[in-house]
Amino acid sequence: MHDEFASQSFVTIASHHEASSPSSHLLDERASHGYRPLDYEPDPRPLPSSDAASIALEYAVEALSNLFLDTRLEADFPDLLWSFVNLFHEGAAR
Repeated sequence: MHDEFASQSFVTIASHHEASSPSSHLLDERASHGYRPLDYEPDPRPLPSSDAASIALEYAVEALSNLFLDTRLEADFPDLLWSFVNLFHEGAAR
């Protein structure tokens, strides 16, 4: 009877304490939210091809211009477009 109580207690304790390593929480977070290397670490991911980037940026600028065309915000489009381009300038400066 004492052994039965002891084994139940162990099962209860074991069910509350799942087998996990000290770093499992970190690995779960990385898997859930993606991993972004620190500034001093090299990023192993490849850059997009220049053709794909060029086409995507052309579509983005065209979509922005179509969004503001013939609206009362059309006068603000040059400033918005400069802000969009400036994002890439700042990123390249880093």
